Amino acid sequence: MTTRLGYLGTFVVGRDPGTSMEIVAVSGPQTPTPLHAVNSSWVAITNWSGDNAVGSFNLLTDDPYSTGVGHSFYGRFKTGFCPTLEGTLLP
Repeated sequence: MTTRLGYLGTFVVGRDPGTSMEIVAVSGPQTPTPLHAVNSSWVAITNWSGDNAVGSFNLLTDDPYSTGVGHSFYGRFKTGFCPTLEGTLLP
């Protein structure tokens, strides 16, 4: 899950600049199945404090192998600075 650095507000995943989400589901030795957020999925960032953000999310993902079936993920988050991610290129 990625959002724009330093911005507060609610972002629609895939519509607003810099927002994306993917969950890779694997059960055993097989090709990973990426699940992408569909319309109406959002991430809300309510506070930036230094390198930390606080917010919530409500994500509905597609499932390419189940016709008409989606998977819902929702909750709250609090981030922390991770020095090992510095310089990492995200898709």
